[in-house]
Amino acid sequence: MRLVDAKFLTENKVMKDFNLVEVPRESVDGILEYVSQVSGIPVEDLHPVGSTGKVETSGDIDVAVDQDKYTPFRIHDKIAKAIGEEFAMYNKGTRVGSYAIPIGANYRVQVDLMFVENVEWAKFSYFSAGDKSKYKGAVRAVLLSAV
Repeated sequence: MRLVDAKFLTENKVMKDFNLVEVPRESVDGILEYVSQVSGIPVEDLHPVGSTGKVETSGDIDVAVDQDKYTPFRIHDKIAKAIGEEFAMYNKGTRVGSYAIPIGANYRVQVDLMFVENVEWAKFSYFSAGDKSKYKGAVRAVLLSAV
């Protein structure tokens, strides 16, 4: 299992080495179905957060997963076995698994599974209006934390 800490990811930007492409809005559901198949998590338990599916294209797909229902290490192992160890990493400090998911013959997209204690809180705290606002969800998060 490839475990990394937050400092390593921040300094090295490991996922950038995989020539990832942006995710068109119309591809999100199909990618989540694939992640469901390889992870064993039913698609209804994969909760997209942030701007995923709300903007024309996304740099990655952020997904909240209930950590009490699914064991992060087991899920990580299943996905890594399916897509290749070199395309999977899990940050034990943040409880986020980052995966370069194959789409087509030569392309991959980044999917981040965020293992959280409360999925409803994650949906709220990572909310983004997407194309309906000129502000990114990160701006909203900063404003909320300042309050």
